[in-house]
Amino acid sequence: MRPVGQEGRRTARFLLKTCITRLYESLSTLLGITQTVEVLGLLAIEIGEMAMAAFKVLATNHTSFTVSDLDRTVGFFVDGLGFELISRAPRDVAIVSRITGVAGADIDVAYVQGPGHRLELIQYRAPDQRGRVRSLPCDTGFAHIAFDVDDIDAAIAASKPHGVVPIGAPVAIDKGPNKGGRVAYLRDPDDVTIEFIETPPQ
Repeated sequence: MRPVGQEGRRTARFLLKTCITRLYESLSTLLGITQTVEVLGLLAIEIGEMAMAAFKVLATNHTSFTVSDLDRTVGFFVDGLGFELISRAPRDVAIVSRITGVAGADIDVAYVQGPGHRLELIQYRAPDQRGRVRSLPCDTGFAHIAFDVDDIDAAIAASKPHGVVPIGAPVAIDKGPNKGGRVAYLRDPDDVTIEFIETPPQ
């Protein structure tokens, strides 16, 4: 299917407006204004549901983090957490620039596979003008990734040699689906937040 340009959108809007106007006029004659408004409202709902049903989300593909040292971060996930490195390679600058909107985006990308989820880790070699994000959990846009573990103390101990350290001691969870377990936030050297959740005893 060819992309629809501005002219195509204007034509579609005109046709839709014309159809709705003629439908309104016809229904008004048959049903009266009040019932016509109700019918058009139901029709709008049906059209909206049909549009939503035009596609479906199949699965979660990956979660991505931009990092400053790909070797270090891959080492944490592979050697510290036992993930599998499944791919590592540079990408075409022109293609990445188009995807990200970052001019001259020169990157290396690694994929690591954990239990039930895949992470994409990206290190930018260019452009030179790039910043660093350090947000607090209370900041809008803050994000983190959480992993279930069977021993939170052991997970924290395995993370420390990779520079991934806890913000505080593990805390007991008193509400929600993880009630009865323990939780801790950790920060890596790039200020990416990792959450460990010790699953409650069965």
